[in-house]
Amino acid sequence: MNPNPLISAASVIAAGLAVGLASIGPGVGQGTAAGQAVEGIARQPGAEGKIREQLIRFNNKFFNKPYKEL
Repeated sequence: MNPNPLISAASVIAAGLAVGLASIGPGVGQGTAAGQAVEGIARQPGAEGKIREQLIRFNNKFFNKPYKEL
């Protein structure tokens, strides 16, 4: 069975676009969380340790576990 080269090329392009677009969401989410943490530290420098700890815990909870554990 010989597949159509046009369909094969379109499939590769579609897969690349899907992976690229799927990576935008987590990047925006993590950037927003980091930005809010920096704003919080700027407002209350004394709470830097607690804010940083919560940011690290958030990132570890959602970005370092396999999907089956979420």
